[in-house]
Amino acid sequence: MDNVMGSFYTKDELPSYCYTMYSLWGSPNKIREQIQKGARMTLEFDLKASGRDEPITMENVTGYIPKRNLPTSPSVQIAIHTPYFLPSPFAIGSNYQGGKAYELRLLMEETHLLPSPYQTNCTDYLKSWRENGGKGPVSQTGVVQECRARRYNEQLDCVPIKVDYPHTNSICGMLMGKNVTNPTQECMTLADSYNQPCDSISYTAEREEVEITVVQRFESKFLSSAEEVRKKIKG
Repeated sequence: MDNVMGSFYTKDELPSYCYTMYSLWGSPNKIREQIQKGARMTLEFDLKASGRDEPITMENVTGYIPKRNLPTSPSVQIAIHTPYFLPSPFAIGSNYQGGKAYELRLLMEETHLLPSPYQTNCTDYLKSWRENGGKGPVSQTGVVQECRARRYNEQLDCVPIKVDYPHTNSICGMLMGKNVTNPTQECMTLADSYNQPCDSISYTAEREEVEITVVQRFESKFLSSAEEVRKKIKG
């Protein structure tokens, strides 16, 4: 699992660190992972929402009392996407709440089209992606966002939060009162010279909350050995 540096911000406009599995971003010579059909994968996330490594006692209460107030409940944001790009999980992903278990069933679909003079008239984004060291847009939407990030950075030496494209530039603060040319229309015009991708991967996911078995062990002087209490909860 690799750490991803990029402009990934929550809906509350808070910065976030993201991690990725099986990504090819920045690795044009890396072989794409092949996972057998019907394979099962288990992921567990320790959120540590309290920000503490050990429990503390505060006002006669002992536990992992949070160091600070959080704007939302502890959760993770997960997106399943093509390995050739790094979209924001807050833009295309789903939210998974802490203390719950989920089961996902995934279906992957690959599409391969032909460029001009064939009717599909596709654009070979992956050719440019490889030439650029495994980085770059792989769709028309990506072309627009990459263009916006580049134009804003040229003007301000930073990129606004709302630009959904992976980068390592500084994030802009308030733009009000600054002499800035909005490049969106220019970038959309640029995207008109691109078409649907020749090679693309899409995923469909079915999500279901599943039961969790909570096991609690306790000892009592009335019992000969330690006993277990098993409790099933939904999600």
